[in-house]
Amino acid sequence: MRKFIIFFLFLTILKGLYCEREIPEYVQKKVNIVASKIKPVLVKIYAIIPDFYQGREVKNEVSGSGAIIHPDGFIITNYHVAGKARYIRCTLSNGEKIDAYYYAGDPLTDIAIVKLKSNKKFPYAKFGNSSELKVGDWVIAAGSPYSLSQSITLGIVSNTKLVLPEFFFPFNKLEIDGENVGSMITWIGHDAPIYPGNSGGPLLNLDGEIVGVNEIKLGLSGAIPGNIARKIAEKLIKYREVERSWLGIEIQPLLQTSEVERGVLVSGVIENSPAEKSGILPGDIILKVGNKKVNVRTIEDIPSFNQIISDLPVNKRVKVVVYRGGKKKAFFLTPVKRENFYCEVKEIKRIGITGRNISFLESIELGKKDRKGVVVTSVSPGGPAGEAQPPLQKKDIITKINENEIKNVENLLSFFEKIRGETSLLVYFERKKKKMVTVLKIKERKESEIIPQVKKGWLPVSVEAITEETGKKLGIEKTGVMITRVFTSDKNFPLKCGDIITEIEGESLSVSTPDDREVFFEILSDYPVGKEIEIGLIRNKKKIKVKVKLLKEPLKKDEVEKYQEPQIELTVRDLCFDDLQTIGMEKEGVIVDEVKEGGWASIAKMAVGDLILRVNNEKVKNVRDFKKIMEKLKKEKKDIVFYIERGIHHLFVELRSIIWEERK
Repeated sequence: MRKFIIFFLFLTILKGLYCEREIPEYVQKKVNIVASKIKPVLVKIYAIIPDFYQGREVKNEVSGSGAIIHPDGFIITNYHVAGKARYIRCTLSNGEKIDAYYYAGDPLTDIAIVKLKSNKKFPYAKFGNSSELKVGDWVIAAGSPYSLSQSITLGIVSNTKLVLPEFFFPFNKLEIDGENVGSMITWIGHDAPIYPGNSGGPLLNLDGEIVGVNEIKLGLSGAIPGNIARKIAEKLIKYREVERSWLGIEIQPLLQTSEVERGVLVSGVIENSPAEKSGILPGDIILKVGNKKVNVRTIEDIPSFNQIISDLPVNKRVKVVVYRGGKKKAFFLTPVKRENFYCEVKEIKRIGITGRNISFLESIELGKKDRKGVVVTSVSPGGPAGEAQPPLQKKDIITKINENEIKNVENLLSFFEKIRGETSLLVYFERKKKKMVTVLKIKERKESEIIPQVKKGWLPVSVEAITEETGKKLGIEKTGVMITRVFTSDKNFPLKCGDIITEIEGESLSVSTPDDREVFFEILSDYPVGKEIEIGLIRNKKKIKVKVKLLKEPLKKDEVEKYQEPQIELTVRDLCFDDLQTIGMEKEGVIVDEVKEGGWASIAKMAVGDLILRVNNEKVKNVRDFKKIMEKLKKEKKDIVFYIERGIHHLFVELRSIIWEERK
């Protein structure tokens, strides 16, 4: 708690130190030039990013910034803005909206490349040399804060080697997909204001060159150095990946009691890594890697050392000189290609889980000797995996189903492609090195089953209870119900709005409280559909009797036909009588009955209770119409435009064809 108090005091002091400064005239002129120069290349990014929660893919809306860095429409931004996005829309400074797609990304440096879906040539920004930046230099942060229009802010470089200090442990790590961004990056600290939405936007020098990519704010703003961003971007554009070397050593700054003044302390060596195979041990001090001397005396020096290691040629032997026991000793290591910490997560719908393959590093984390199996990352509480006894849990490793070995996600998906109908499966899994087994019951997804109800006598009216007290005020001596609305256009219907019904088939209608209005319909339900009954009523203070034929009770909400569209995670149903009372007896369409959070329908801002009138300009009368139209659009993989009535308002809701891309 004390650390947090000091931390927030620290931020408050920083805020207090920031005050208005006088801007030199030459800087103001430069800013004006940069503003006009950078405007055409600035991009506001709207992205839909997949996350995985409770056994399903959940889509999140993200807003960020970027800059065009290539005439073919390649945009640099943060990985946390656009990494693995399912859909991206970019807005240029002139207001033009262009669809784009996630091209490639690197979570370890939080850099991603987005490609505009256009064949035209674009203006683009150039990179400057970020290593030339000095504390006190003026810089300009550009982007779209809070998803507003593109803007710029001005500040100075405050720190050229900004890190998240160990003092804030365990909150001193910026992790993305399991990767520690701070292990490769020392940020450019500056005081040009940035806000949510500025992520991925460029940091510029006064010549309008990119010298950083804005990423974090911790009192000061923090930008990924432009030299690193440019290097990563070039590799992503050319190869769609960043190849790095890996030795399998863990390091930390030299201790104050170290016997040498330069070098880096080896704190750990990973089993079966190149470092272990070569003979390097914890406690060794690395002095030289290849022809480069190394020196890590502070945490600010760690990223530079990691960059040296990652840039080593893969599978090419390198000499490493260490200090051990008062002597220098040489080792020869063969670096291997570094894998991402975690493999890509996928959704396994049939059993209600999300899972991933086991990377080399995760196998160490899980204490496995091999990489066989599928790691469960989340479980649907109501799915087969969640309802099993015992249920599967996060971090469980599925290794076998019945007699089929499961080596990876591809095996698992392939297995379920062959499963048809309802069945039960014996699933073997590992949990914290324990070997366990459970049974999963697989069910076929069915349309909602409608349970038929015996329909009783009914009349198309709404009523209000007339108690003894109310009756006296109205000048009548009996209790009953007053008709408040008639729901039929039949001109021969004998009942009218305002009639006070006091008898049914000669029996008085006894009402004592306002809630007794339902007594009227309960009495009607005792008679069969089609029976003609006599009703005694008071109309215009006159007692009269009328004959009326009972109709069939209308369907209720849970009795009408429903349809679930699994791709967009939307359920609709036919209109019932209760709906028509509210929206109008003449209405046609389907009512939105369920919108799953994080699904495409949710992202499009559809809501329970919306009335869908048309789909792609085709009129929708009922669920059967809706299902027929949707199945056709799914087959043709077309965009969808729903025309919706929401209360007294009407709107169009658009879903792009990306929704039909199945992710198993």
